[in-house]
Amino acid sequence: MARSKCIAIIIASAIGAWGCGGDGNGDGSGGSAGSGGSAGSGGSAGSGGSAGSGGSAGSVQNACNNDSDHQGTISNPEYPNEFWACYDAADTDIEQSVNTCVAEALGVSGNCGGCFGTFAGCIDSGCGDVCNERGANTLPCQDCIFDECKMDFNLCSGISDPAAVPQ
Repeated sequence: MARSKCIAIIIASAIGAWGCGGDGNGDGSGGSAGSGGSAGSGGSAGSGGSAGSGGSAGSVQNACNNDSDHQGTISNPEYPNEFWACYDAADTDIEQSVNTCVAEALGVSGNCGGCFGTFAGCIDSGCGDVCNERGANTLPCQDCIFDECKMDFNLCSGISDPAAVPQ
């Protein structure tokens, strides 16, 4: 059995060295080398690096971390309720709708409201199925919000405990 495997390996190596399907002039199979060129098209994935420049590093950070915005958020016990009221009332452009609503309802800056808008967009796109299917007050929904959206909200707003639990 081992001898058969050795013979098969030797034959496979010989075929590879001679070129399979060549034209008999010793230059091997030029077609297979051409298919290697398609790997070069993988180089276009390098252009995906530009998407990295659009990452969170270029986003707003600590937008709510000032005295004025603290009055509307972490110092305001109603801010979770206001956020969820804005979320529930949002139109099809949920991020902009929640941004505007939160900024007006809580009296926070546009940048701070933008963090809440982005947070709402993340909840809607990343957790919408889980939260809508099972209910916003369920553990799967809250876990999804925590896993998918909380870190970006924390970085953007500077608020470590977002209104992640629906009221």
